Amino acid sequence: MGLFDFVNNVSAEIYFDDELNRKSATKVFDDGNREKVPIYYDGETVSGKIVIIPGVSGSNFKHNGIKVHFFGQIEALCYRNSCYHFISKQTTLSESDVLNGRTEYSFQFENVNKPYESYAGFNVRLRYFVRIVINKTWNNYINERDIIVHSLSTYPEKAKIVSAEVGLENILQLEYEYDNFRYSLNETIVGAIHFQLVLMKVIRMELQLVLRETTGYGNATNTETSVINSIEIMDGAPNKGESIPFRMRLSTIKNISITQEEVCELFSVNFFLNIQMEDDKGRTFYKQQEIKLYRGSREIYAPIMDLTLSEQPCSSVHQKVSAVQASEESLNEYKDSNRNESTSNYTDSNDILNQIENCSINEDDIRESVVE
Repeated sequence: MGLFDFVNNVSAEIYFDDELNRKSATKVFDDGNREKVPIYYDGETVSGKIVIIPGVSGSNFKHNGIKVHFFGQIEALCYRNSCYHFISKQTTLSESDVLNGRTEYSFQFENVNKPYESYAGFNVRLRYFVRIVINKTWNNYINERDIIVHSLSTYPEKAKIVSAEVGLENILQLEYEYDNFRYSLNETIVGAIHFQLVLMKVIRMELQLVLRETTGYGNATNTETSVINSIEIMDGAPNKGESIPFRMRLSTIKNISITQEEVCELFSVNFFLNIQMEDDKGRTFYKQQEIKLYRGSREIYAPIMDLTLSEQPCSSVHQKVSAVQASEESLNEYKDSNRNESTSNYTDSNDILNQIENCSINEDDIRESVVE
């Protein structure tokens, strides 16, 4: 966003080439204002022009040099040195000179390696931006403009069905299945829950997509979690042998990101599917399973990306669970040949998944609510 500096008596605007033809996200400032930000990909050239205008029409503006920088930067509130540059490039546009009026300079950073996706979270922000610096005898004039970087990934084949059994001994036993453990942001999570034993009154069940942000390392690790989407799977008591299918469209979730592991050894972003149940006594039971999210197409882009960073201090998140947690069991790959004979009292999972894929469901009728 352009700024006018009355003290330095100069203003400078940054414009990107092909900006109007690019996909864009929306940057949200602390004051609530918004700005369209162009989206770039790894290896693309970042180029454009700088327009410099002296503050007083017809006056001369003397400077000691003009430079343009391209930075990839991680800002974290959990560290004393809160800014870490993993990309730093610069070009000199002009040596010491006198500007007589409006002046334009072109800049170009060719085939820039942009290894990480832009991210704005609880305690950390990863951003890419162009900075213009006009050197003066006293105060330098500085202006910046962000770009958004999306990281694309491809995988040769679809992963196998994921299934696991969880429950409370002699009270509740169920099996959940997902059609994958790795999803592109334009895919739909499809799965089913099979109730094998029900000796308690379950009145509600939700499927939640949980984001977990981890910053720091060792004893200084801080974790923040947020439920970014939730859908109601069931409202009422299930019966033994009952199977309940579910779907969650990732492309409709605002501000969804991708899985990022150990970025510059400073932070990680992970996602989990959380099945949460509540009984008639108000007790909560849940089961979490980590999934991997990636961006597989340039057609999928964030409609809104809040690039503001909250000023609240880092703090560890302790989830308060007012209920008995469902017992954790290891995750096994789904194989028809190894299905236990006791599962014959409910519908085969492949049939359910096929029915879900083939049925003509109006997505607008699917009850989804974003948890703020």
